[in-house]
Amino acid sequence: MRERVAGVCIDMKAGYRSVLREELPAARIVADRFHIIADANRRLDEMRRLEGAELREALPRWPLLKGQERLSEGQQRRLAELTSRFPSLPRAALVQGAPA
Repeated sequence: MRERVAGVCIDMKAGYRSVLREELPAARIVADRFHIIADANRRLDEMRRLEGAELREALPRWPLLKGQERLSEGQQRRLAELTSRFPSLPRAALVQGAPA
């Protein structure tokens, strides 16, 4: 039965991958979307905190995590200001799926 398993969707913990490679060597292992997005959001938030800590300024999360099409005009201005001051943030936002 194990040899018939074609694929497995898991979270991104290395322990799961190693067990599955051992128990289901022929199965394709993919990470589920929820955990990929959660990891990207965590990394983006860490970048935001590091950039803010350097300047001793708290940078807001919402312009980076919220889809650009759903931002108010004021929020769009704030996002433009953040992305011009911190060029690494828009690239990170694109990686996690939110338009920058």
